[in-house]
Amino acid sequence: MSNNFESFIDFTQRHLRVDRPTIDRFAREFRQEFGGEFIYINKNSQRNREIKDSYNGRNVAELARNYGLSERRIREIISE
Repeated sequence: MSNNFESFIDFTQRHLRVDRPTIDRFAREFRQEFGGEFIYINKNSQRNREIKDSYNGRNVAELARNYGLSERRIREIISE
């Protein structure tokens, strides 16, 4: 089982306060339903909002430096 999936199981168990056998059954069923699919959870939505709010049409390089991202990634975020 992948490390991310194990973290997902631990997170689910902590927050739902469900016993481990129930979580394991849930995990098996979850994998059967969604296995092989990429599920993306954006942890940077607040950062991306800040970047969009700070963008003035001429400061892509400055934003890239400030956020430690490439100019290309800044342009992608702005266009999202």
